[in-house]
Amino acid sequence: MIVWIFFAITLSITAGGILSLFRFEKLKALRSYRYLQYYLILIYTFGFYGLWSTYFVDYLGAGEELLLKKVILFMATPFLVIGLIMQLLWINYMVNRPISNWILLVFSSILVVLLVYLYNTDALVFLSKASDLFNVFAAIVISFGFLTFTLIGTKALTRPARKGIFALLFLLIVLHIILVLDLGIGFRYVPMLFIVFFALHTGNGLVFIYMARVETIPESDEFNRRFDQFIAMHKITRREKEIITELCKGYTNQQVADALYITQQTVKDHTSRIYLKTRTKNRTQLVKMIMDLK
Repeated sequence: MIVWIFFAITLSITAGGILSLFRFEKLKALRSYRYLQYYLILIYTFGFYGLWSTYFVDYLGAGEELLLKKVILFMATPFLVIGLIMQLLWINYMVNRPISNWILLVFSSILVVLLVYLYNTDALVFLSKASDLFNVFAAIVISFGFLTFTLIGTKALTRPARKGIFALLFLLIVLHIILVLDLGIGFRYVPMLFIVFFALHTGNGLVFIYMARVETIPESDEFNRRFDQFIAMHKITRREKEIITELCKGYTNQQVADALYITQQTVKDHTSRIYLKTRTKNRTQLVKMIMDLK
């Protein structure tokens, strides 16, 4: 009975995480937010398909347990691998340091090669080695993201949010190290680790969603009237107006390009013309000029 309670708790955590992921319109233009969505959905899929499924194979006493667990775990692997890579991309875009493609390729290639090798071994050996491999891989990838987040930092989050994500990433690393060390955790306590796994990953998402800084142009009839007058007075085009709106959110050129589906060079070209028209030297002066309209 207790197992089903634990399963229901993980379902509740997942439902809360998914509902929160699609709740805030203001975050949708952020590239980091999109990677956060991919990351959590893939991790949730692995959690139910890979973790809970293999656990229930033992719990319900299905026949050919070892072979069945081997197949399930192998099929669930891509969700974990891609999910962790999405987590890494989320962190890197959050700190405005897009990760190099070759790093992603190295991480993915190493795991795929080892998995193919392990799959040709005995089912018992595969289950033992693959579990350690998953946890080592997870600890390395999360540590890479943890160091990036810690050393570079980000202004996209409030100070409490930075501390929260710092703690959650650190606890995820500790969790996977504990699983590698195999401290003799009993079968009946494994679902508790599943809850911790789901909760820590969901926590990352909730902290970012509810505490991310997304500055926008103030919304009021008076401000909109003044803003429209500003646009007309400086002969700002429709596209340039869209770019000004995105710049006021604190976006980088790449983030503006992603939000408007244009190239980064196009953003730079439009921005230069905006500076000339408004007689400003940089985006800081431009944004201040806009915000002063209120």
